[in-house]
Amino acid sequence: MEILIKAMVGVLKKHAIPMDDDYLTVIDTISSNFKDIHSRVYNIKGDILPLQTKMQDNLKLQTEQFGNFVQNFRTEFTRVLPCSYAENLSIEEINSSYGQIMEYYERMVGIENQSKDFNELALLFELPLQQYKALKDCKNDLKNLKQMWDAITMVNYQDNDWKGKSWKSIKTDVLDTSNKMLQTQLKNLPKEIKYFKGFNTVNDKITNMGKILPLISSLHSEFMEKRHWEELKQITKQDFDPYSPAFNFADVLKLELYRFENQVKEIVDKAQKEAKIEKKLKKIESDWNGQVFEFEELKDATKIFKGMDDMMELLDTNTMDLLGMTSQGKYVEFFRAKVDDWRGKLRSVGEVVTVWMKMQKNWKRLVNIFLNSEDIRQTLSEDTKNSRQLTVSSGSLCPRFPTAPASLRTASLSVSKRWKPRELPSKLARRRLTNTLRTRRRCSLAYTSYPMLP
Repeated sequence: MEILIKAMVGVLKKHAIPMDDDYLTVIDTISSNFKDIHSRVYNIKGDILPLQTKMQDNLKLQTEQFGNFVQNFRTEFTRVLPCSYAENLSIEEINSSYGQIMEYYERMVGIENQSKDFNELALLFELPLQQYKALKDCKNDLKNLKQMWDAITMVNYQDNDWKGKSWKSIKTDVLDTSNKMLQTQLKNLPKEIKYFKGFNTVNDKITNMGKILPLISSLHSEFMEKRHWEELKQITKQDFDPYSPAFNFADVLKLELYRFENQVKEIVDKAQKEAKIEKKLKKIESDWNGQVFEFEELKDATKIFKGMDDMMELLDTNTMDLLGMTSQGKYVEFFRAKVDDWRGKLRSVGEVVTVWMKMQKNWKRLVNIFLNSEDIRQTLSEDTKNSRQLTVSSGSLCPRFPTAPASLRTASLSVSKRWKPRELPSKLARRRLTNTLRTRRRCSLAYTSYPMLP
């Protein structure tokens, strides 16, 4: 170093830079002093070497003991600190966990200061510095635990705020938005926190809440009837009254609906489909309560039915509706008896109306022949008498219908059976009339004004 400095001074003088000769003297003095001090240091180090060695041994022992102390602290730390979390913890218990975290943080700061003192002594006595990894792990864990319990506190405060809400005042869309925000915050926490048992518990709580809220929204359906709530009670094995003003969010949480997600969805779906069936049945009942038979009066004051095309079209439509209901399996079971009853009623209507209209058609064709033709009355006197009786007896039934409130009350099988005996004389009269006309045609005495009947 001395030679290098003198060479630099020589270069400066060579380039005509004025330099005082005292610089070289100062350099020589400094170099001499440095060598003297260096020599004295080594001499002193040799003198204190035994003492230094003794202090190093003591420091090594103290460092080792301190390292064991740090390790024991780490063991106690992992055993005592609240790394787990139970859902039923109160606010006071959560605050107690914060107290534990703060207590161990203060102890850790004290131990950390001690470690710095030991490392300063190690540096002084030329010993390797200690890293104290266990202490660093405790520091990181305390930081992560604090964040985990912050998340737990937010979730608990949220739940406690929700628990007092009555069933009718629960706004699932608002609650679901808040729950999703908390879920996002949990996902953004450091990955080290996710190894704590408490994180899994609070994460499951948020996840389950994400399942519960849509189910609550579904259960608010207007189609939920008492029988559906009874079915939910059986599934959850819990007794509750959804119609009580005291029924609130806390009661819903006790049901643990997330465990029965599929069953709850099935109940709500069943309620909706049953509501559609019930609506159709009410529509059918309303339509048929409004159906009445209409009549027209002939010249002789005999009443006959008007056309029934609209009624028969409604009959076909409703029959198909009822048939479709029967194919819906478990969703129609509650209404099975009512559906079968309506199918029977409409079947009766169809049978009765068919008989009535057939009889009326035949009567209209025969009445003009038997009652308005003197020749036929003399030839087929017995059938003419039956025709008169049929007209009278038919009139005994028809006048009742206009006053009837609904066609279902009059179109019964009993009425159909009362018409059945009247159908036989009509058939016999048609057969005899046809035979008579054929005989007369063969004898060239046929009445061309009376066409052949089928």
